[in-house]
Amino acid sequence: MAACAAVDLKRIGAREVQRDIGRMCQWHPETFQVTQVKEDEMGVVKGGELPDPAPEGPARVVCVDNYTKRDVMTSFGKKDKECFVFEHEQLNPKNENKPFLAFKTFNASIGPKSDLTKFLESWRGQKFSKEDRDKGFDCEKVVGACAQVMIQHDHKDNGDVFANITSIMPLIKTQEKLKPSGTHKRRKDRDAEGSRATQQDDPDDDLPF
Repeated sequence: MAACAAVDLKRIGAREVQRDIGRMCQWHPETFQVTQVKEDEMGVVKGGELPDPAPEGPARVVCVDNYTKRDVMTSFGKKDKECFVFEHEQLNPKNENKPFLAFKTFNASIGPKSDLTKFLESWRGQKFSKEDRDKGFDCEKVVGACAQVMIQHDHKDNGDVFANITSIMPLIKTQEKLKPSGTHKRRKDRDAEGSRATQQDDPDDDLPF
């Protein structure tokens, strides 16, 4: 999986660089625009129908994909976007009973006070230590990790409805963990047959990643 791999937090404003195992995220504080990923997470092509939005309210989810979209045009110019895809605990009867999908997208920049860092720390249930930040965080770890989220629907003027993840936290110990269904093909593997997200082993410290 593509990753925010081994990010050096001391390199303030460093440009992302592509690596064979993933990608490096630049680390500097800035205001982040959180948007719904609208493009082909379920194979939807431009001009096609959007996937049904995940139901509103609290839900268990499992992360099944993470990738970077390069040079997305925004009101502030071209930005790289960090995208997360989650499978919802509820199944969609209109889509062969596959899990609903929910998405979260950030500018692919991260710093101690950034929205992306806050999202990861809230999901993790623990702040990153200075040592963690010095060695960097590998976003590869989030695939297969579970969470409890709150979903709200955003209604657009054109009638589109998006399931927006407004908050995230780790599952409590009594909650059953979800496993990736295997029906979602990760972006990096879409040319490969039978690709599946893999469930991680439970960490010894009870953190999701």
